[in-house]
Amino acid sequence: MLKLVSTLLIVALGVWAASPDQYVKEGIALRDAGDLNEAIVKFQEAIKVKQKHAAAHYELGKTYIMVKQCDKAIQLLSDALNYGYDKLKTHLALAQAYRGCNLRLEAVMEYQLALQISPKDPAVHTLLGDAYAERGNETLAMEEYEAALAIDPQYIPALVGLGAVYQSERQYEEALTYYTKARTLNPKYEPVYLSLGSLYAIQKDYEKGIAEVMTYTTLKPQDPAGYLALADIRIKMQDYDGAMNDMLAARTRGDTTLSSLQVMRFLYTQKDRTTDEKDIIKEILVKTPSDVSLWLDLAKTYAKIDSFPGTVYAYQQAISLDSATLKNVVFELALAYYQVAKYDSSEQLFSIKLQYDSLAAGAYLNRALARMQLKKYKDAATDLEKGLRLRPDHLQGHLWLAQLYAFMGMNQKAKTEYNAVLKLDPKNKDAKEGLANLSKPAPQEQDYWDYYDDEEEYNQ
Repeated sequence: MLKLVSTLLIVALGVWAASPDQYVKEGIALRDAGDLNEAIVKFQEAIKVKQKHAAAHYELGKTYIMVKQCDKAIQLLSDALNYGYDKLKTHLALAQAYRGCNLRLEAVMEYQLALQISPKDPAVHTLLGDAYAERGNETLAMEEYEAALAIDPQYIPALVGLGAVYQSERQYEEALTYYTKARTLNPKYEPVYLSLGSLYAIQKDYEKGIAEVMTYTTLKPQDPAGYLALADIRIKMQDYDGAMNDMLAARTRGDTTLSSLQVMRFLYTQKDRTTDEKDIIKEILVKTPSDVSLWLDLAKTYAKIDSFPGTVYAYQQAISLDSATLKNVVFELALAYYQVAKYDSSEQLFSIKLQYDSLAAGAYLNRALARMQLKKYKDAATDLEKGLRLRPDHLQGHLWLAQLYAFMGMNQKAKTEYNAVLKLDPKNKDAKEGLANLSKPAPQEQDYWDYYDDEEEYNQ
């Protein structure tokens, strides 16, 4: 009886469970509707039911291309090929995935395999031509475009590809001829408008270029490529406000590529939007976390907006990636530590700077400030004296030393330094007030050491 119930249960589950083919069908429908994440789930369910389901691997691989996860796509499409899926489709999809990963040689090889299967297909010739063009082999690219047009003289993608080759070779009239022919054959073929926009921009006919790309955005309003092309033209026109609006439009349509982030950073730099530049550098670092130079740029950007905890953090990241960086940024990091009230660290780093460069007047002068905060007044005075021997015209240094001498009760030395300030700046109010205060009677002249409880403090 128990065996019969188990058998019936298995049969019932089999009736209600979707087949892998059904999952694939549902996944394709979801993908066509734009729901890529749910489509991925359906294809994965198909593979769970049947591990070597070739169509499920193929469709899942195609979907991963669309969500820009080309490494996963390559693996799945390779599996689909091994499981016997349509070779032409799979080689073409693999080529697309390799192009997404910037593996251009591998993409060429996949297109060549596809061409062996379908040598009379103008689309395959054109795709191979595109792959050659991406690798900078324009002679082979032209051969493939011409082969496609020999099969179908009106094959529009080949016309546009051939125009692009002529454009890269600065044969602009020939390029315009092919682009115009393509547009005449099919005014709704969107890519030709991007090509025309690029051509006009190269020739500095920016208004025509913008008009062509605007047509593209009308035909494909949700494609960020059109807005990126507009931004590129406006940058050439130095219309940075307009370019920024276009880049933002591209971002709202899903563009988060590294190149676009770099363009946004350039635009923020041009408009002196330092806080926005800082934020965009952080976005870039998510994609390139080991870029030492970018961490250094971030540190400097934090410093510009007086956000010194961020400055310290960014410099620390750069140094953790490359310890040799410390030598080049030790002074700036010491200043940042001072700003966040880490005076011990600031003093230590200024000392390291002086090990590298014993004539660095700024390091002496700034280490003096850190030492004053640490109540190492004698050492601070010595640093200021050394710094001023190297930079006798440093007004602020003379003022700091005058104030320090006055604080320590060394009035005659303080007077000398205040007069040095007035020699550099006869109207300096701080120096005048300091001299006036020195002339007031003091209860008792203070000895140099009276402010310290323990002489050992100076040696810490």
